[in-house]
Amino acid sequence: MVTYQILSEKTAANKLSAVYQLFVDNFSSFGWSYSEFLHNVQSGAQVFCYVENQGVPVGALQGSYVLDEGELLHIAVCPTMRQRGLGGGLLALFFTTLKAHGVAKVFLEVRQGNQGAQRLYEKNGFIKISQRKNYYQNPTENAWIYVKELKEAENE
Repeated sequence: MVTYQILSEKTAANKLSAVYQLFVDNFSSFGWSYSEFLHNVQSGAQVFCYVENQGVPVGALQGSYVLDEGELLHIAVCPTMRQRGLGGGLLALFFTTLKAHGVAKVFLEVRQGNQGAQRLYEKNGFIKISQRKNYYQNPTENAWIYVKELKEAENE
């Protein structure tokens, strides 16, 4: 059974550790130590969502918001669990959470070559608005900038 959750300081230690490992395994650029990750979860300064399959975290999302603007920072799904709608479910929970805090739009950057992520974002209402040249390193790659307007009447 698949369930979606918000990560908080009350989340069990083994789940926190598993979500952290999802980010590390999926992002070579995820430069936080485990203690930095815990600090961000405990401070409430960022939004962390995760999805479990039979009690095991298999996907996670990290985002933030300031006033009425949000940013999707990372989204990761275990390779064996991809193409099952889990990324879309994580985005829906993130959007609902942001709307509850008065956020009106969400931004993100994605590698130009990451076609799978771009399809996910476009399927979930993001629109490509600009490009950042040489934004990513190792390897050097341009980033596409996307935005999504969050509307009150939307049923994510």
